[in-house]
Amino acid sequence: MMAKSSSNPNQPPDQSLTLRQQWPTEYQAWSNMKTRALNPNASHAADYSIRGITICETWQKSFAHFFAEIGPRPGPGYSVDRIQNNKGYEPGNIKWSTQSEQCNNKRNNHRITFNGKTQTLMEWARELGLPFHRLKLRIYKGYSLEKAFSPENYSKP
Repeated sequence: MMAKSSSNPNQPPDQSLTLRQQWPTEYQAWSNMKTRALNPNASHAADYSIRGITICETWQKSFAHFFAEIGPRPGPGYSVDRIQNNKGYEPGNIKWSTQSEQCNNKRNNHRITFNGKTQTLMEWARELGLPFHRLKLRIYKGYSLEKAFSPENYSKP
């Protein structure tokens, strides 16, 4: 893969630079991933290493192999995300995600199935154009999903 500078993706790669030097943001993401998954003393260890979230052996040893899988970060505001939250960092289970995407991929999210589609409450609020906190309150109060998700029920204060 042809490497370009993270600071200026239009700049041609400097062949004298190492992959780490050419992709410092991606390298830092890899380093942080290793700390989360391999260090039981790291902050949030209970969510990663202690919970059994692992990194495939090849990626533990090689930034180049990790980078070949995930590629360059699409832009500021993206971080490494596991597609299946209960699996480790391994080929086919990582991608660059925005903070919003990361928030919808947390294991403590409550998913709601409505009309055959399953999403988090925040995703439903966005899709339906409804206020999240009001939608949450209506579900908490025991409204049926049909009533809670109906835009007509939001026209009154």
